[in-house]
Amino acid sequence: MEEEVDETESVHQVYMACLMHGHRVGISYYDSLTRELHVLELWEDGTADFPLIDMG
Repeated sequence: MEEEVDETESVHQVYMACLMHGHRVGISYYDSLTRELHVLELWEDGTADFPLIDMG
């Protein structure tokens, strides 16, 4: 017995984007369930506290 799928039912997905330029990092994500775009502030750091940024 096959189960019918409602085509109007949306699947909850989150899309994320990251951007690194020098020691500045920007992150944003879109929540398809709430239809909201969240943008996190950019920050700068030249210390060893953020080794991932220093990989570039």
